Amino acid sequence: MINKTLELITELQRRGVELRPYKAGILYRPREAVTPELIERIKANKIELRMILAGPGIWAQAAAQLLSTVVDDDLRSDLRYCLEERAAIAEYDGGLSRPDAEKLAYHELLKVMERDGILASDATL
Repeated sequence: MINKTLELITELQRRGVELRPYKAGILYRPREAVTPELIERIKANKIELRMILAGPGIWAQAAAQLLSTVVDDDLRSDLRYCLEERAAIAEYDGGLSRPDAEKLAYHELLKVMERDGILASDATL
């Protein structure tokens, strides 16, 4: 179930949707980027989404899942190294919190994988 939830998060992030836990639910924006089907998936995965969004390391987990779609071991290792380096620089030199640094690194990884055609077809919904 967590893998499906991480896939949902990845799809929403690719659409530019920001998720936040709020009271007993999930806030998302911009609303126009979320289809009725995605709203149903958000509702169906609300508990898991809240756990992931509230917990530390969600972006590192999402990046690990994204990296797991890379078949070539050397390429996956290089991408992981770049991800960790980017997060470290953002945290220590950029002054970001670890979760924010991991989020930034995840988005950079996603951009690189999309740009270079590395993103596996089964990594998207």
